Amino acid sequence: MNLKESLETINDSRIDRCKKHSLVDILMIVFFGVLCGYKSIESIHLYAELSINVLKKYLLLANGIPSADTILRVLAKIDTGQLGKVFIEYAKLVFGNKIKEGDVVAFDGKTECGSGYRALTENGTEHKAIHMVSAWASRLGVCFGQIKTEEKSNEIAA
Repeated sequence: MNLKESLETINDSRIDRCKKHSLVDILMIVFFGVLCGYKSIESIHLYAELSINVLKKYLLLANGIPSADTILRVLAKIDTGQLGKVFIEYAKLVFGNKIKEGDVVAFDGKTECGSGYRALTENGTEHKAIHMVSAWASRLGVCFGQIKTEEKSNEIAA
């Protein structure tokens, strides 16, 4: 199973009559753009516009390249939990059998920089920083997954 087939399993919650662009096409454009180092929706859109002839070899693109606003709207509605699971399953499928006995899979906890700040929430408390634990396969250079944890938790509990 390739990445495109894996992404086809994601639920598309958009109204059918409003679907001008395929969900898989949009997600693949974002994936390719991020893979090429683009960090904003506008730069990913520009990348797609400039690479349309290459992208048409792999994607349907029946109505051309979606606008940056369309890409952003679709990403805002997508179930991130489901998307994460698809990527993890895909990573397991592609890289899982490449782990050899004795390979190091490092579990590391980090606090997301800038995620905690003093501005008060609606109930009057401060925003807390986001703490994540990742599983990193060192030799392969692949992250097999990450999970959000509670403050003062550790890698073992995650």
